[in-house]
Amino acid sequence: MTIRVHTSWSKTKPKAPGFTKGLGFFLAALGVFFLGVAIIKDARLAFLGQRAEGEITKVTERTSADRSSRRKGESQSSYRARSKKGGKSYIYTVRYTPAGGASMEFDTLGTWRYQAKLGDRVKLIYFPEDPDGAEIDNVKQVWLPLATGLTVGTLCLWGGLMLVRLGRRQAARVAAA
Repeated sequence: MTIRVHTSWSKTKPKAPGFTKGLGFFLAALGVFFLGVAIIKDARLAFLGQRAEGEITKVTERTSADRSSRRKGESQSSYRARSKKGGKSYIYTVRYTPAGGASMEFDTLGTWRYQAKLGDRVKLIYFPEDPDGAEIDNVKQVWLPLATGLTVGTLCLWGGLMLVRLGRRQAARVAAA
């Protein structure tokens, strides 16, 4: 005589193990992409780049408009006041002289609310073979984007691999049922 014990997890069959695995592979690929960009671009520059000093010669303020729609119950005047406030970003033009080269300028976007004034002296980091790709050597310009890329990439890769593992387990349960 055979006795079957049913537990709550065995009563319901997983609905789509293929979807779970597919989403897992997508997230894992996205994680590899973010890690690759962070390592190839940001980490390489942060650890292997050459240092120099430059001066900010121009600050361009760019305001993006708030394109959101009017909220339910919002008055016309409060919508106008809210939609006039856009995000502000700054593009800095920096002049510097790379090692063994002529003076040059490059533009860089201020990230993580980095703010500088016209005439400020800033530390730079660049590759000698690509002096146009210089960045302001600052925690907000180099290290926070690197940390963000590594964190997002690691979380996506880990989450994707866990979903692939879950999808395989679900497929095995469906096949065994």
